[in-house]
Amino acid sequence: MFVRTPRSGVAIPGIWIALAITSYLCGCSGYSPSHSGTGNANASAPSGAIAGYIWDSRVHGLRPLSGSLGAAHLESPLTGLALHSATACPDRKFALGSDTSGSVIAVSLPSGQPSKLGDAVAADQRLTLSPSCVNGLAYSPSRGSGLLISGLPSAPRVQSIALRTAGPVASAAISDSGAILVAAPKSDGTVSLEILSATGASQILTFPLQKIGGMAFVPGADSAIVADSAANTVYFGEQLSSRPSFAAIAAFAQGVSNPRAVASSADGHYAFVANGAGNNLLRIDLTTTTTPVPVACGCSPTELLPLAGNAGFQITDAEAGVIFALNGDEIIPRTVFIPTDKVSAGAGGAQ
Repeated sequence: MFVRTPRSGVAIPGIWIALAITSYLCGCSGYSPSHSGTGNANASAPSGAIAGYIWDSRVHGLRPLSGSLGAAHLESPLTGLALHSATACPDRKFALGSDTSGSVIAVSLPSGQPSKLGDAVAADQRLTLSPSCVNGLAYSPSRGSGLLISGLPSAPRVQSIALRTAGPVASAAISDSGAILVAAPKSDGTVSLEILSATGASQILTFPLQKIGGMAFVPGADSAIVADSAANTVYFGEQLSSRPSFAAIAAFAQGVSNPRAVASSADGHYAFVANGAGNNLLRIDLTTTTTPVPVACGCSPTELLPLAGNAGFQITDAEAGVIFALNGDEIIPRTVFIPTDKVSAGAGGAQ
């Protein structure tokens, strides 16, 4: 059995991050981004309404998704700049990415113009954005350190941070207030959770977690969705920077099976879970105690990357051969197939 408490007003206003974060900085002062001229000035504009931007690892680029989910098609990559990775924020018209050298960049959408934010953290760096895309984080799991980027997208400021005093991290997520949730491996094989508040204070969360299966903050709130892939359980944590509490909101009996990723809708109403087994996806209402809604998909979802709107997500990468997206805002949520194209390995582009 799992315990669930009804909630209302999940997406409450947060406290914007202070530009100077003192107690957990590594001593690197902030700096302003520089524009790069390596973008493709001749990139053609998307031909229609944009449903989001698809990360296509085959061409190492972001591709506009024209039309509406269910009747959309992929456009050519927006930029000639080869990217190592990128996560788009279509509603704020930019993406956080890294180029082939590892440098962290902001990419203007749809122009594709890149601006350098900082040097590479490490070869294994990961990128993540806060729910409303006002903050970003580039971090190295092996080093447990990274770059905190505030003021996105118009006035970014970059600070070096230590996510832990020592040792690696398994995963990290950043909130709209600048708080960072860190999952770190323990010697017994389980995972500990720690919260770094926007003021720099750190706190170990007394919460048993066997294996991290994804975590994501809710927009504008000090609350997060956390999945345990070993326990097949999804939790909702509230007041994480002050009086943290966790409640299970879905378990194996409700369709959680080896979760790989979690996400929140833009309005904070729903949580979404991408499963590695069983029912492929789940939608969980964060404001009521209704039963989670399973969402069938003829695919193996590996991610929940936001598309335009309130609850659209890319759930598979083109490298798998097909692209699927989730339309989670409908009364009955559904997955849709996005037609892909052939790619020339030699040219590195779509044909």
